[in-house]
Amino acid sequence: MKKIQKEYFISAIFLILFLILTILVKQGRMDYIDKVIFNNIIELKSPGMTTFLNGVTTIASTKGVIAIVLLLSIILAIKKKFIPIIYLIASAGSGALSMKIIKHIVQRPRPEWRWALETGFSFPSGHTISSYMLYGVISLLVLKNVDKKWKYPLVVFLMIFVILIGISRIYLGVHYFSDVVGSILLGTAMLSIINIFINKDYNNDKNRSKKAIQSK
Repeated sequence: MKKIQKEYFISAIFLILFLILTILVKQGRMDYIDKVIFNNIIELKSPGMTTFLNGVTTIASTKGVIAIVLLLSIILAIKKKFIPIIYLIASAGSGALSMKIIKHIVQRPRPEWRWALETGFSFPSGHTISSYMLYGVISLLVLKNVDKKWKYPLVVFLMIFVILIGISRIYLGVHYFSDVVGSILLGTAMLSIINIFINKDYNNDKNRSKKAIQSK
């Protein structure tokens, strides 16, 4: 199986898993699991933990994501690397757009036990999918462009941060566990497709570089 076929396959699998989870959510079959997980996470509640996770969730807010995209875009533009900017904007934008559409279709109310101010529908988690798409694309670009010594620690750090964002949304009571899982499933399906284009652009750049060297 060719690599591009594998990525389509991965995308299809995660999309199917997301659709199955969405059906379970609509039927109320995730309610018990969501409540049990919230009750376990909220046992960690303390002033220090609340301050920390509030900070994490603020970074993952719409303003936080936009600020990070703008900052990275400026840095990349200065270095004259414009293609990664397109992927940064596309990833954050597609995550936000898909989240709004699906929220409107599913219309799942927020948890009754939430203790942080939040409006709108619950499924999927907007903070989680936006940050997962953004940091997922950053991770894919890091794997292509950063030295081996640093790229894997960076990717692990980014993925841990995404997990913390999901935990923060459950901890604050503004999302169910299944909202967070749904965002990760959908985000993975979308990132698999984006990775096809990243690989294509990366391979084209390598081929151009080889031709440039050979012509000298």
